[in-house]
Amino acid sequence: MMVSQEDDIFSVTIDVPHGERLGLLLAGGVDTPIEIKTVQDGSVGSLSGLTGGLQIMSVNNIIFAPTTTHHDAIMALTSSNILNISVKRKPVISENRIEDKEKTLVDAEENMDDKEIKDMSYGVKKTISVRLCPSISRRDTL
Repeated sequence: MMVSQEDDIFSVTIDVPHGERLGLLLAGGVDTPIEIKTVQDGSVGSLSGLTGGLQIMSVNNIIFAPTTTHHDAIMALTSSNILNISVKRKPVISENRIEDKEKTLVDAEENMDDKEIKDMSYGVKKTISVRLCPSISRRDTL
């Protein structure tokens, strides 16, 4: 196993022993990035450093474009016993940051007089919506 790393993208080269599985549960495909949902403890994937929440960018120089299907991803990951997998860490959104932003909005409202709030009532959205996880189109275990 070899690991090379650059910022939030890193590559892992895995030699999958004959008859063994990677131990990955995948999610996504077509307009949703292919990602590793979970990794089975003690599996080849786990021992190589792969974890849930990583987006697969490429396998053996096959780039996972937005049009990559779930089936194409599985075919790429099972095409050879030696796999060079490039993955990207997904950004982490802290619940504290969300709460801080909501508190800032509340504080701003409390510091305005009624006229200012009335003048700003049009076009001001006070709800923060955060997409924590992309929708999952399909799941398979490799």
